[in-house]
Amino acid sequence: MAQPPSIDGHLWVVKDGKIIDPHFPSYDMISRIRKVSNKKNYLPADNLIQKIVIKMWKTFLPPDALDDWTDMPDMCMINAIAYQSKHGGDLVFGSMGFGENKDVWWEYGGTDYKTLKQFIKDHATTTPGHMMPGLYGSV
Repeated sequence: MAQPPSIDGHLWVVKDGKIIDPHFPSYDMISRIRKVSNKKNYLPADNLIQKIVIKMWKTFLPPDALDDWTDMPDMCMINAIAYQSKHGGDLVFGSMGFGENKDVWWEYGGTDYKTLKQFIKDHATTTPGHMMPGLYGSV
């Protein structure tokens, strides 16, 4: 089965009006390095972009692979899909960053990400980092 492309974006769950998204120590390190607070900021992508990305990832993941999934850093797509499959809620894809007010570091995506092409990264022109290193190995 083909792997989905690398994504420079973030996936989370909204359930009962609350954002469900695990927090990892690496997020605190990112906010310290970028000199912003570790308050998470979320910016949903256009509905069509969300539908395409979520479908790509749900198609890629066999349902039984999620049964014993444990949340892991840099695996937001699988973390969110696994949570949603067990507990319900709505999957939301878009940008996520850290900071307050206008001082936000967009670690995944960004306010200028308006097209699918901006969220989907070409393996030939990107290196692993926060774009699912566990799935794509090392360069």
